[in-house]
Amino acid sequence: MRSTFALRPGHRTRTRTRADRAPRPTRRSGRTRARLALIGAVLGAVLGLFPAAQSPAADDAKKPSPAFRDAMKRFLVAQNIPAQMGEQMAFSAAEQVLAPLAASGVAITEPMQALVLDEARKDFGKRYGDVDYLTDLYSDIYAQHFSEKEMKELADFWESPVARKLLAKSQVINEGFVAKLQETTTMQLGEFQSRVEKQLREAGILGSPSPTN
Repeated sequence: MRSTFALRPGHRTRTRTRADRAPRPTRRSGRTRARLALIGAVLGAVLGLFPAAQSPAADDAKKPSPAFRDAMKRFLVAQNIPAQMGEQMAFSAAEQVLAPLAASGVAITEPMQALVLDEARKDFGKRYGDVDYLTDLYSDIYAQHFSEKEMKELADFWESPVARKLLAKSQVINEGFVAKLQETTTMQLGEFQSRVEKQLREAGILGSPSPTN
């Protein structure tokens, strides 16, 4: 059975078997996990595809204003996106190098991981952790959906006390929600299983129906 390799921020890594592939809970908020998952998915396209060519006229027509870019930069900094993006892209790039080696049977040692990750941070980490570089990338996308006024409002919100509190409390809120979800679904699943088994027996699919008094 061929093994796979996964390098994750904040975790010691090793060669994994197929049985280890199930996702494991982390201490990141649901919002952060979703963002980082998207970043990891996008990296494959960044590494493997060339951007479609556009005419200069089309670029000029969509170019965000300086005020829009300033609001976009505030929006990114308020959520700490540059630091998160830089680290995740570095880990993803390192995994692109180490995973094929692990799949071919090469033993991935911690010194190897450290060397590759250090180089990835110098390249991908530096580029995608640069707030000005990210501002350029994000501005072109957001400008297609938000006006300059709306972008300023988004930046104002994420710089507000309530938004900062939301970011600070996201982890504990999501942990509480998961715990409550597990609590409620445990009882529901038991009732669901009993009802379905009863119907299967009555239909003659699962043994004989239980005798009724």
